[in-house]
Amino acid sequence: MREQERTYGKGLVTGIILGIAVPLLILFTAVFFNIGNIGNLVQTVKILNHYSLESLSFSEKTQGAIAGMVQALDDPYSYYLTADDYSDLLEEVNGTYDGIGIYLTTEDGAAYTTVMAPIKNSPAFEAGIKAGDQIVSINGETMRGVNADTIATLIKTGDEAHFTIEMLRDGETLTFEVERAAIDIPSVDGRFLEGEDGIAYISISTFAENTPAELSNTISSLAEKGTINGIILDLRNNPGGSVSAVVQIADMFLADNEHILWVESKDGEDVYDAQNTNPYAYPLVMLTNENSASASEILAGAFQDNQRATLVGNTTYGKGIIQTVYSLGDGAAIKVTTAEYLSPDKNKIHEIGVTPDVEIDLGSSDISLIYSLDPTKDVQLKTAIDTMNKKLAQ
Repeated sequence: MREQERTYGKGLVTGIILGIAVPLLILFTAVFFNIGNIGNLVQTVKILNHYSLESLSFSEKTQGAIAGMVQALDDPYSYYLTADDYSDLLEEVNGTYDGIGIYLTTEDGAAYTTVMAPIKNSPAFEAGIKAGDQIVSINGETMRGVNADTIATLIKTGDEAHFTIEMLRDGETLTFEVERAAIDIPSVDGRFLEGEDGIAYISISTFAENTPAELSNTISSLAEKGTINGIILDLRNNPGGSVSAVVQIADMFLADNEHILWVESKDGEDVYDAQNTNPYAYPLVMLTNENSASASEILAGAFQDNQRATLVGNTTYGKGIIQTVYSLGDGAAIKVTTAEYLSPDKNKIHEIGVTPDVEIDLGSSDISLIYSLDPTKDVQLKTAIDTMNKKLAQ
């Protein structure tokens, strides 16, 4: 019996040793022969430990490796988010964050990051910052070559709360003084257009989780004030946002079982259908421009392919891919492109955009004219009104 126990014990110890030795041998082989660049990784850590003037903790090294892996995808929409970055993203999705109230974009090859749109009634909006302004410097520090994410982080979480921002507008450099504040992002704004018979104008600035509820409340509030004969839905300068939010909004207006979008991923192909048996029946005209992106294009494609709305304006941005955010153990996260979406008729949107039914340019480089609600200044709005009146006259 004791002999059996000794044999069992020896076998157990041998098994443990082999269990440790085999993975170590595999690792050593991978390092020695540089399989999958593991040897280069080990050498890099060694070089940094012994020779780098700046030291990195083990945590910082692994964080850098994670960020580098995501960056190696060569996808501008996939990136690593620190815990602070992830927290900021969640705040924006939920409709609030600390900042000055601007949406930013960095175009390929551009020297400076551009303001896509200021949030109405935000510090940036009140200071006079407009869509199309390019950020030249912040508090005396040049922003040449600095991307939108870096600038957003600087403004939201930097030590300074007061910003002197130099902007380039139509070849002229302008200076703005702006204070950081808690920004409550009302993503929906609606009113009846003056002088028009029951035409409601509703703008959606972004698609946050609370946007469907805001839109529903806005329509209900307008219906209490007067008769809604038709709705002009303005998605100009809307950079996108939550896919689930835009699917809910599409469901408000589309008939049961009508397609909203197709999603293609590694797992195959899925279709999202409307499931509302009592959708809004108001006639719709939708305004889009070159800054209507992502989730905005989902809604534009859904309404156009289902002949639910007439699109007026410019071809949309052309971002037809979906990012999913995966949280990591320490509060950080990675944002990764996981799917491509197509319109209900399976029209490709990525790098193409959605072409409006009635193409009309704003006629001015001052994109902020879209906030004027003055059809004598905003020719796209004037065209949308004319288009709606033709619908109502039929």
